[in-house]
Amino acid sequence: MDQVQIHPTGFIDPNDEESLYKFLAAEALRGEGGILVNKNGDRFVNEMLPRDKLTENIIKFSNKLNENKLSRINQWENYLILDESSANKIKSNIDFYCFKKLMTKISINELSKILPNIKSTLKNYHEIINSNNEIVDKFGRTNFGNWSLSPESIDNNDNDTFLYIGKTTPVTHFTMGGVKINENGQILNKDLSPISGIYGAGEITGGVHGSNRLGGSSLLECVVFGRKSAQHAYNYLQEESKL
Repeated sequence: MDQVQIHPTGFIDPNDEESLYKFLAAEALRGEGGILVNKNGDRFVNEMLPRDKLTENIIKFSNKLNENKLSRINQWENYLILDESSANKIKSNIDFYCFKKLMTKISINELSKILPNIKSTLKNYHEIINSNNEIVDKFGRTNFGNWSLSPESIDNNDNDTFLYIGKTTPVTHFTMGGVKINENGQILNKDLSPISGIYGAGEITGGVHGSNRLGGSSLLECVVFGRKSAQHAYNYLQEESKL
C-alpha cells in the first residue's frame, strides 16, 4: 500500500491553480504529437517516456509553480502544446478541455509573448520530424503522432497559425492498494480467511500490477470486483436480517 502512481500531466485550472483536484491530460495528447515545454518555451524531455520516468524528468527539469509564493501544494510549471493537425485527431478530447477552459486555442505570435523560445522550439521539432531520421531528437523521441506544423506557418506574421495549449503538472493518479480479497471481494485477514461483512474493491485492493499500474486495470478492480463485492454484500445483509 506504499505504492502510488503519479501521472505526469494533469491540467492546472487557470481559474483555480491551487485546486487539489485536477483533470487528467490524457496520454493521447502527447501520443498524437503534443510536446511539453517549460516556462521559457523549451522542450526538456521525451514526451513518450513511461509515466514514472516522465514524471521524474518533469520534476527535475521544470520549475515549481509559484515557487516564490506560499502554496499548499507542490506543482511544476510546464505546458502541453499541440498543433491543429494533432488536435484534430482527438477533437472530442480537445473540445472538452477547451470547454472546461483547461486548454486554450492561441496563435503562435501571441504564444511567443508568453513563452519566448517557442518559435525556435517548434522549428527544431519540425526539422526532427521531417529529417528522415537524419536528425535525432536529443531527448530520444521517435514517434511524433500527427504533428505537421511547418516553418512557414511558424514565421507567418500576416495570418495567425493556431496552437492548443494547457498548463500541466504531475498529479496523483492511482493507489496500488495492497489489501487482499477473495473472488467475492471479501477482505482477508493475515490467515487468508475472509473477514465477515468487510468488502473491498478498486484502488484499496492488491491488483494484477506491481508498483506501476497497468492500463485498464480499473475495469477489473472496479467494474468486475465492485459488482461481485456488491452482490455478495447484499446477500450477506439479507442473511443477517434473518437472524
